[in-house]
Amino acid sequence: MTQLEFAQSIESLGQQLRRYFKYHCPEYFEDLAQETLLRVTESLETKKETPADFEAFAVGIARNVYSEYVRKAVRERRLAKELEVFPPPYWDKQSELKDRCLDRCIHALRSKDRELLERYYFMVKGSQKPVTRKSLALSHSMSLSALRLTIHRIKNRLADCVSSCCEESDNERSV
Repeated sequence: MTQLEFAQSIESLGQQLRRYFKYHCPEYFEDLAQETLLRVTESLETKKETPADFEAFAVGIARNVYSEYVRKAVRERRLAKELEVFPPPYWDKQSELKDRCLDRCIHALRSKDRELLERYYFMVKGSQKPVTRKSLALSHSMSLSALRLTIHRIKNRLADCVSSCCEESDNERSV
């Protein structure tokens, strides 16, 4: 195939691809056709000779480009639906109040409970490696399930404290 014949076949292929993609994906048909032509020419550059059935070769690449487009569109739609479920975070006076109440309630905990809670969820200050929950349980002479139960009870006390603190603050505002 001479260069002139090759250029004519590429131009003819470009028109066929635009028609194909215009039918399947009218809003991005030009982009998909260009992507297909780019991939066809790149793959022909790496091969030593052109495939026997050039059009079948190009149609195969066009199908791959189209299936990639469909998969990407489906993923984006699924992601958009998932993001609709979770509205964007906002900051209001109620969340500020909850944060203040949480800080107040954490400081109101017994030092032993506060230290246990901090070590359960966070790395110890000044330590380079995190404390495993199993070693934390052993250091407090309890089993891992007893540690989980203790943490659960501390969290429940914190939740009760935060809700009562918020109610008190709401009652003070309404008075």
